[in-house]
Amino acid sequence: MLASAAPAATLLTQTGGVPGVAALSAPLQHRSAFHEDALLRQLNTGNTEAIVALGKLSGGLSDGSRRPIEATTGALNQLAAAIWASAQLLAFRDCFFATGLVCLIIMAEELLVSGRRTRSNFTDRLKAVLTLFR
Repeated sequence: MLASAAPAATLLTQTGGVPGVAALSAPLQHRSAFHEDALLRQLNTGNTEAIVALGKLSGGLSDGSRRPIEATTGALNQLAAAIWASAQLLAFRDCFFATGLVCLIIMAEELLVSGRRTRSNFTDRLKAVLTLFR
């Protein structure tokens, strides 16, 4: 009996993760694009600090064997990669914050709203919720 239950448990565990991945992938892509746009808006000709940093990066890439256009292209590619990485990091932060907030709301509902509010019932529910995090 246990031999047939183990694959079923594995299947249910893996299938349970699919809705979570699907529920987070769309907001993650949306927030990544949002943060990328916000970061790109900060890069303009009025931002002298960014222009100087881009010039230094371009100068560092031109080692004499590269043409200036190749060094500038390489600097822009590195800048684009850094912006995308930062945007994804900020998007993950947003999604984890939202997920944590939802979990806190669910825990509060479970502990405070459902059932009778006796002392023993509250401690039993608290133990049940805490065992989920082990």
